[in-house]
Amino acid sequence: MLFLFAIGAAICVAEPPDPVRLKYEPTQPKFLVPVSPGAGRDYEKAVEKILDSRRGFGTMIYETVGEFFAISVWGKDYAANADNEHPLYNFITYLQLNGASGDAKATKDVNVPIDIDFAIAVQRAWATMLLKTRWPEKSFLGADGYTAEFSCSVRSAGSVYGYTWSPHEGLTKEMVDLGFALADYCKAPSAHRPKLREKLMARLRDFEQKAGKTN
Repeated sequence: MLFLFAIGAAICVAEPPDPVRLKYEPTQPKFLVPVSPGAGRDYEKAVEKILDSRRGFGTMIYETVGEFFAISVWGKDYAANADNEHPLYNFITYLQLNGASGDAKATKDVNVPIDIDFAIAVQRAWATMLLKTRWPEKSFLGADGYTAEFSCSVRSAGSVYGYTWSPHEGLTKEMVDLGFALADYCKAPSAHRPKLREKLMARLRDFEQKAGKTN
């Protein structure tokens, strides 16, 4: 009888297992991190509201102290006119914003026309990386730095999202750099854009290949 009581007592005082949590060693995620639904995206939602339908092929929303901007590659739906190849039906939109809040307003809003090959190159690069989005195994957020949220539309998957925080190497850093390069393309004089386009196309294709091979 005493033996049974001892077993019962041991069962009663046994501690439950610890919940799973991220390890605290700093790390550099190889891929984008999923975007959590719900609260915490007031700034991003404000930017999406400004963009409205000007999204689809690839968007980056950037935030750091003193610098807030977004770039978005998109195309108008002119299928009924059977003239989708016309370069004016595809654009890169550049937004310069006045802050990172739910009340953010665009202080600059520029639409730069591009050709369909350029637009698709951005979509393929963004989609290849976004479809590999995953949760990190270790903590990676710090007290300061910047965030960059990416999104694009993927056939049969809809809109896919992912973000990164202050990457300093790897594919995530390359993707942020491509976002800056697209912003620079919009800000450049029109006479300089053909050469910039050529360089960007090569970078986008190289990035797509590297992202596709990385596990």
